[in-house]
Amino acid sequence: MEKKSVPKFYGLRVYISSVMLYFFLVIPFIGFIVFQYVPTMVENNRGTVDQAMMIKDSIHSSLDTLDFSQQEIDSLVNQAGRMAGIVADTLQEYPEHMVVVGPEAEGDDKFRVFAEKGPFARYFILLFILLFLSDLVGYLYNRPFKRYFRLKRLQKEIPEKLHAYCKKHLLRTPLFNSLIVTMPNIVVFLYSMIFLVRKVSFDGEVEREMFVQLHYLTLVATTLEILFVYYWQKHRVHIKYIDHVFTETELRVRVFKRKGGRIRNRFMMASGMTTFLPLLIVTVYLVLSLTSVKDLNLESISREQRDILFGPWSTIVGADKETIPLDDYEKLYFVNAIDSIVMLVGIGNGILVSFIYLLLFIRWTNRDITGPVKELLINIKNTSGGEAEQYTIVRTNDEIGELAEGYNEMTQKIHNYVESISSMNRDLEEKVIERTKEVVEQK
Repeated sequence: MEKKSVPKFYGLRVYISSVMLYFFLVIPFIGFIVFQYVPTMVENNRGTVDQAMMIKDSIHSSLDTLDFSQQEIDSLVNQAGRMAGIVADTLQEYPEHMVVVGPEAEGDDKFRVFAEKGPFARYFILLFILLFLSDLVGYLYNRPFKRYFRLKRLQKEIPEKLHAYCKKHLLRTPLFNSLIVTMPNIVVFLYSMIFLVRKVSFDGEVEREMFVQLHYLTLVATTLEILFVYYWQKHRVHIKYIDHVFTETELRVRVFKRKGGRIRNRFMMASGMTTFLPLLIVTVYLVLSLTSVKDLNLESISREQRDILFGPWSTIVGADKETIPLDDYEKLYFVNAIDSIVMLVGIGNGILVSFIYLLLFIRWTNRDITGPVKELLINIKNTSGGEAEQYTIVRTNDEIGELAEGYNEMTQKIHNYVESISSMNRDLEEKVIERTKEVVEQK
């Protein structure tokens, strides 16, 4: 059997590629979510500024028109001092990184205190710290394998303990690497779930809605990432690494400890990733590009607005009325010009991400199936051509692996039969020679 060149063991490359795809999937979603909530945030800030300006104008107007007595001035000073004392006491009770936003309700002396770094900042700070730690853990876990394959490429002696470690853990690397690289995402997902369950204070309802969408987006992106790492590493182990760690004699049978899988399951997974993933991404962007009629904050819909919302159907929907109450249609959605931009750009980004996943998954699935089958066919042709002991490597744990294992058993039996017949022929020849010698001696 032709010996293949020793490949490099992929560790850091898998980690960096998976993290890049994760952020390539998450960051555009976050950008579009923030983009959609910009008008709401601007409106909220504008209301706060307008309120402050009204208070300022009221104060100036009062100072210009009213003649305060000394007693009223002293009262205002005392009230300001009392409020300053409350603020000072509040700041002393909390650490320096906490900031006072304002009273919880009108006339309330209790101030609302938020962390200077809000949920989003803490979320991403924790994510980047855990990503660094996961890369470190992944490096330590994959370092023996990288050392083993480097020594094998340089044709140097491999320590017995290192060989035993790689043989024991090689088949577990797809699962362990996928868990290591996605563990930061799982932790921050649980962290964000704690934020939502415990109802931690957010800077307004807008921030909370954005955090909820980020929470569910993390779940989808993490699922895609763990599948990406697992199947990439599994493809490398079965096609590239396994015949350099185990001997040819060991690989005549399946070295996998768990129960064998099925090609049907692999095709179902590949079909799911090639159909469900694009539909999921496009569906999410379509949902993001919808605007509820309720968000218009109107009491009723005029005829012109009805023409815009319903198009040609406006001649049928409420045609006999000049205005329609908004309550009748507040559950409907429409797509405005900004939503169209979000939808087009988002769908384009989704198609690009889907194309990357489709290309890689189709490539891995084809090689995992056609590679072992091609090796088996070559060995069958060599056996039919008269070459003995043409064994094939059992690379997979499915029907192809069972077929390769059955072929090796058949080849071994044929070899044993040939050896048995050859041994009988040799014994027969020896007996013929002995008998012939006896006959000659008798004559």
